[in-house]
Amino acid sequence: MSKAYNALDEFARELCDLIDKHRAELERDLEGIVENWRLDRIGFVERAILLLGTAEIAYLPDIPPRVTINEYIEIAKLFCADDAPRFINGVLDKVAKVKQKKDFFVRSLHPKS
Repeated sequence: MSKAYNALDEFARELCDLIDKHRAELERDLEGIVENWRLDRIGFVERAILLLGTAEIAYLPDIPPRVTINEYIEIAKLFCADDAPRFINGVLDKVAKVKQKKDFFVRSLHPKS
């Protein structure tokens, strides 16, 4: 197996372990954020995407929220209904704000003198 495959496999296991360990907290966080929805009313795939994204935002400080959100929007485009990517975007954006996770900042290539 390639190094990239092993790294992906390790990352997937880490995310699954985080969700397994913190599922109750992650679900409470999501229930506090989604308006007029209960988690059990959200589609299975959408709910899985939200749990994965929330775990990344909450427990993986080296991944900027913008990267997490964009990745899960792309997954939703592939596997969910047409309106799901916008829903995923809105919920994960709120998660990042509630968790006060800083995004990365673009640095100037030309420092001020």
